[in-house]
Amino acid sequence: MRNGMKNALILLLAVCTVLLCSAGTAESMHREIVSDTFDMDVSVGFDGMMTYGKVMPVRVRIRNFGDDFEGILGINAYISKKEYDRYEKEVFIPAGSEREFELSVNVYARQKTFTAELLKDGEVLCAVNGEPGLVVNPSAMLIGVLSTRPQNLNNLNISRENDVLGRYELWQTVPLTAGTFPEDTQVLGSFGMLVIDDIDPATLPQKQRDMLDSWLRCGRVLICGGGSAAARNTAYFSKYTGLKMEKVTSSDSVLENLEQLLGRSVSGKKPVCAVAEYSGAESLATDAEGCGLIYRTTVGGGRIYTTAFETGDPRLNSESLMNYFWQQLLVNRDQEVYSTIIYSSSDNNSSAIVTGGYSTQIEARSFLLTGLLIVASVLILSCVVWAVLKKKDKRQWMWLALPVISVIAAVAILLVSTGAETNRPLAVIADNLVQDESGAIRNYSGISAAVPSFGRHSYSLGGETLHVQIYDYVDYDEEEEEKKNQEPDILRTCYTAGGENAVTAESLAPWDQINLSAESSAPIQGKINGSVWMEEDGLHGEAVNETDVSFAAGYVVTTYGFVSVPALAPGEKAEFRMTKKLFDPDHPKYEDGVLYPDRPGLYSVISNATGYEDAYAKLPRREALEREMANSMINGAADVLRQGQGNWSYGAYESALFLYCARPENVTESVLKVDGVPVEQKTSMTMMTAELPFAAVGRTGVVFRSAGMDVPERVETDENKMPTDEMMQNTKQMYYHTLNETPTFLFVLEGMSGVKADKLQVLVDSYYVSQCRAFALNAEEHRWEEIKPNEDIKDPGRFLDQSGRLYLQFRNDGSDMYADIPTPLISLEGRLEHAED
Repeated sequence: MRNGMKNALILLLAVCTVLLCSAGTAESMHREIVSDTFDMDVSVGFDGMMTYGKVMPVRVRIRNFGDDFEGILGINAYISKKEYDRYEKEVFIPAGSEREFELSVNVYARQKTFTAELLKDGEVLCAVNGEPGLVVNPSAMLIGVLSTRPQNLNNLNISRENDVLGRYELWQTVPLTAGTFPEDTQVLGSFGMLVIDDIDPATLPQKQRDMLDSWLRCGRVLICGGGSAAARNTAYFSKYTGLKMEKVTSSDSVLENLEQLLGRSVSGKKPVCAVAEYSGAESLATDAEGCGLIYRTTVGGGRIYTTAFETGDPRLNSESLMNYFWQQLLVNRDQEVYSTIIYSSSDNNSSAIVTGGYSTQIEARSFLLTGLLIVASVLILSCVVWAVLKKKDKRQWMWLALPVISVIAAVAILLVSTGAETNRPLAVIADNLVQDESGAIRNYSGISAAVPSFGRHSYSLGGETLHVQIYDYVDYDEEEEEKKNQEPDILRTCYTAGGENAVTAESLAPWDQINLSAESSAPIQGKINGSVWMEEDGLHGEAVNETDVSFAAGYVVTTYGFVSVPALAPGEKAEFRMTKKLFDPDHPKYEDGVLYPDRPGLYSVISNATGYEDAYAKLPRREALEREMANSMINGAADVLRQGQGNWSYGAYESALFLYCARPENVTESVLKVDGVPVEQKTSMTMMTAELPFAAVGRTGVVFRSAGMDVPERVETDENKMPTDEMMQNTKQMYYHTLNETPTFLFVLEGMSGVKADKLQVLVDSYYVSQCRAFALNAEEHRWEEIKPNEDIKDPGRFLDQSGRLYLQFRNDGSDMYADIPTPLISLEGRLEHAED
């Protein structure tokens, strides 16, 4: 009884100690520390403007009144009511100087106070609190405005009070300068749109220009202003748009033509605006003199809208139209891209983490087997010694033999626990090199690491910025009102920038697996070139190694099958062919070098090509692991490339992907460090996946367009339901269209001039076919003819004009006024009439 009370008392004291420590930590989180040596100012967000749920910059200006200082600057950010993340940066401040540092902080939860701490050898020397000046609604889309006069673009702000279109979507402009333009990819990813009015982007550092390119390609919108300042910014974007500025004039018909572009009634107002005249592309609208007003360019999944007028022109922006012009234009023209940016945040940034390492479970080494072997050896050795001594009738020496045996066992256990393989960190590292169709290559690293002891451990990857893959759960507490003043007291992760760019994470148990990721530039120069095309006997193609490294034997993966490709040294070319064959559903196996046009399935093909299905069929563990990693890495690369094309959802659009996959040789492997020591016990793999372009017309004139290769645009119709080619809306991603609106689509099949179509199908999910009537426009007679979706169309050539344009229209059959259809697809086979065999 007495022992029970004693144990209960000890437990109570331990609980009280923990609670007191937690309370002390919570009270000290926002405690300021005044220093005679340092003075600090904290600025949260962009000049005090910030929001929640996105990555925000926190700038700290430090003045040093003492000697040279080298230490750590830290910022705490809440994750939930219990946990917080810490962001640190190694800083150096010379004596008597003033320095400003920026840390990128993921602001998960609502918090009004940010504490900056200056530390030396773990001791906090100075701590200052900072608060944002303005907190933007977290649901608002952020618009970065790079202009010398950002106040002239305040008309872009959409609030509850001026939501003209009634879409309940909020826009918020954020003024930027060359000095405040984001230096971090995740911070830039917090913006859905950028407006560059009168500043030359070429003045930005190269790092920011590279980030701007990646940001744009992942599905964002950039508006480039013209007018009298056009020469400052449009020249930089000409590599995307092809536009060349000829001269600057003036026009009084800009407003009325913009009103007409939106289908609005003309107000009759005629403000005079400076207008830049461009050449090199077709415009969406022109003024009364025929001068182009707006040009749209597709860059990856993103858009550049180049205006001939100044986006910050106060005479134009004072008109009510400009308060909702861009919102309605994007809704009409780019609804899918608009949907992406309106809900954009750093979480769906273009980096799109490629898995590979952390999809694989590490087999942690255990002391158990080794310990049992040592114990068994000790017992056996003791028995042998005892038997020998007994035989010689010297059992009295057993008292000396047992300590000697114990010492030997202790030394053995000590060696195992300190220097043996079972006590070293383990890791699986996957470096995934992904090349898109433009030739740009990025390296996505996926890492799984395990350490034989619990507690906090730091991880670094050669200076690259690492991210811990943790489910970002924000806890809900029914007693929230009672805990208003509670502050988080549990550190989840700590990111330290500078030097090795380490991240510290908590291991809850020995061999707890930590998943990390990083994105960086590729460790090779050049690119994989080549092309793919269809002929009568199957799919043909070539891959050319224009890099500075050699590649091992690999394969080309398509949605219809795969084919092996031999090893390629720098400058070498490999040709390949896939022969057509019907897919056997009774034996669902893709064969090497066989094309199954009737069985598209990219991810199943990858599984077969990498041997992933056989990875656990009595293979050595390392070989099975490599197959598993290769499968995961190529799948991840396909995801990135598919999203780069604007296809965020799975489906038939995968047919547009043709991938060359191989392992580069003699490429420097990533060096992972745990607690500052390189990990020796690791499994590493580097994989290259390059997208090869598909030619619509084969070298003998064969035409092959599979479902998903061609992207329709939705067009408006007149009172007779005939297409007007006005107000086009890109519909590349899966989207649904209300049938009562008589949705009309245009397919522009480039290179199809003079094609003789043998087979044409309009494809719509069978679930929707019964709800609609489908029509194709007869190109010669200019009238609609009813067709049956998902069936071969008779005499398909009459629906294609000489420019390869195909119009489709869908109407409600009258059974359901709310019926809709997804974006239609087409498949086309034929031959150019004048092609040579």
